[in-house]
Amino acid sequence: MKTGNHLMVRECVEEKYLMKLMTVKLLDASRTYWLRLGVQDWGLVIDGEE
Repeated sequence: MKTGNHLMVRECVEEKYLMKLMTVKLLDASRTYWLRLGVQDWGLVIDGEE
């Protein structure tokens, strides 16, 4: 929850899964879900391998 009661959503995903079709479909479905609930601040947190 951000200032002004705005909801912020972050999806966490490992970098190695970003190019997999199922991951892309699931992330797109999640983004659509949150947009329908009025959440405009949706994003990704990408865990890269070092």
